[in-house]
Amino acid sequence: MTASIQVHSTRQNRTVHKATLDEPTLLKLARRAVAEHAGVNLDMETEGATVEVRAYVSSYQEGSLGTRKACVEVELIVHHTGRAEPERE
Repeated sequence: MTASIQVHSTRQNRTVHKATLDEPTLLKLARRAVAEHAGVNLDMETEGATVEVRAYVSSYQEGSLGTRKACVEVELIVHHTGRAEPERE
């Protein structure tokens, strides 16, 4: 699957770069960003562990009367073999 990022630029007194990302590309970028932030190598099989990744588009509501807003949820589940590690917060 090829990532689909389309960038269009226009220049007048300022330059505007506008990108359109399809959902699979957005989810892929979100998975990478969360893994990097958490210090998780997505290719951990070489280190004796495996990583299960779930990413999906969801929504949430701000307050009891707020409107629903879209968000991306990412879960990284590291399956360790042979040793336990403390939970990260």
